[in-house]
Amino acid sequence: MKHPPQEPDVVNRHAIAMSGIGVTVAIAVGVVVVFLLAGSSTRELAAGGATRRGLPTEVSNVELAPFEAEAQGLEGNQYATHFLDTFGWVDRERGIVHVPIDTAIRLYLTRRRETGPSARAGEPR
Repeated sequence: MKHPPQEPDVVNRHAIAMSGIGVTVAIAVGVVVVFLLAGSSTRELAAGGATRRGLPTEVSNVELAPFEAEAQGLEGNQYATHFLDTFGWVDRERGIVHVPIDTAIRLYLTRRRETGPSARAGEPR
């Protein structure tokens, strides 16, 4: 079986080359524009104070608090677990105590059952 002859190449090389050059120029212009915009923002930040968007340039203690709390790690977790699992005074003068969370939930549910639906009519649900 004989194959038909190959068709002539009709690709316009000039159009492909011009498209490639156009894309390259567009990317270069975009990079220059972004570089200039980033440079102006950097100069604003270096001047100190707030940027034109109202963002602070310094980090305060309030903004660091979540990271410091997270950095406590195992010691903080052990303290919280101990506090949730034991009885103790929070404020002895005012009579405020802390109880284990399971006990607190059981007491709460028992009191709700004992008061009945008529006593809870004014409570939000």
